[in-house]
Amino acid sequence: GEVEENNEGEHEVQEEGEEAGKKEAGEEAGCHSPNRRTGRWYILLALLAGNELRADIIRYVMSSCKWGQGTKAGPRNAIVTELGKEKKQRVPLWSQEDTRYKLCEVG
Repeated sequence: GEVEENNEGEHEVQEEGEEAGKKEAGEEAGCHSPNRRTGRWYILLALLAGNELRADIIRYVMSSCKWGQGTKAGPRNAIVTELGKEKKQRVPLWSQEDTRYKLCEVG
């Protein structure tokens, strides 16, 4: 790609075409980070901010974004469902013990 100077005077490589889109979406081989602006992404941010209890994670996500508001059951249920689905991921980013969640080594 091309090298451009950003606002801070640092140099960045501008990726081109389809490869850039894949890297931005976190789809390159071996990358386990979730796609941005998904429930999994916002939950990961909540955990990285130090929230471990389910209620704190829900509060963090609901105050940070509108994810889950368009669902029939509402944002709280969407977040709880997303938290519980993580154990089925090929590479889970967090584990659950009752209502407490902790980042896995890869997360």
